[in-house]
Amino acid sequence: MKIIQPHRDLIFTLFNYLWRLLSGPLTILFIPLFLSAEQQGYWYLFGSISALSTFADLGFSNIILQFSAHEFAFLSFDENGVLTGDSEHLKRLGSFFRFIIKWLSTICSIVFPCIFVVGIIFFVRDGVLHDYILPWIIYSIGSLINFLIILFYLLLKD
Repeated sequence: MKIIQPHRDLIFTLFNYLWRLLSGPLTILFIPLFLSAEQQGYWYLFGSISALSTFADLGFSNIILQFSAHEFAFLSFDENGVLTGDSEHLKRLGSFFRFIIKWLSTICSIVFPCIFVVGIIFFVRDGVLHDYILPWIIYSIGSLINFLIILFYLLLKD
């Protein structure tokens, strides 16, 4: 009888879902326990303002997923982990990758600075810029990095 060993990606995906299953309720519990009413308001403000990054996506993540999956269907990885297949499909995937890099550079240089400035405007208006500037910088940079990672993951997912 052969025992089937799960793939590493399946295990990591399982750990990710378990972490989200635990961290979500814990966050919901810890926010009112450890943050003052004012801090809670700014916690949700951070999330609301950074949600503006959906305007940077505008469905492009779905296009990346569909197009890369279509091209990867004609390609495969050899034993050394090198992508191989028909040169036409390799060229199309490479061209698409270059397009994504240009698009991401343009969008990220426009949208994320605007989101950052919107947050600064709120903090200046409320007179709390000195208290929240460092967390806002860290949160903004983290949102940008997360946005980029998700889009590159979609390209390389298949």
